[in-house]
Amino acid sequence: LFAAVFVAFFAVGGRYSLALADEFLVSYHPGDYGIAETMTPQKVTEGDTVVIKENTYSRDKYSFLYWEDSDGHIYHSGESVVVNKNIDLFAKWQDCKDATTTNTITFRSDIFGSQTRTQTVYSNYNAELYMNIFSKPNNQFMRWKSLKVLPTDPESIYDDGAIINIDRDITTQEYRYHKIK
Repeated sequence: LFAAVFVAFFAVGGRYSLALADEFLVSYHPGDYGIAETMTPQKVTEGDTVVIKENTYSRDKYSFLYWEDSDGHIYHSGESVVVNKNIDLFAKWQDCKDATTTNTITFRSDIFGSQTRTQTVYSNYNAELYMNIFSKPNNQFMRWKSLKVLPTDPESIYDDGAIINIDRDITTQEYRYHKIK
């Protein structure tokens, strides 16, 4: 009973967040680069699953790759993780200072492009794809497929949050949905 009433305070980005003894925080840090932005931590009950957030930090001439904890474990946006302790995640970046061009990835919700979202990446540098934000009733998203604009364009299949390296603009649409019964 005492453990259920015990309350702990956790420092989060210069603020304090209240969590019960059986609750933990998944906190997101940009690294030590003078980035003033913050991401709200996720409060999770012990043993519950949390979906790792998409990075919202930005650094000029750097590309976000993945999250890493202090033990060196790598986490990708959209990944599901069972939480049994506080987790501090640090953004890992690729230096793109020599990049001279960018490419745009356009995500379409369907063949008609009724909903779209774009992501700008540095040409020929690795980057993590944005997570799917679209939904279809009674369906579960599985992966993206790039669309051919020119006959010479390759068709590629991408998992949500995949690390990619492109040298051209691409348009993707939801490729696979799995019907939920």
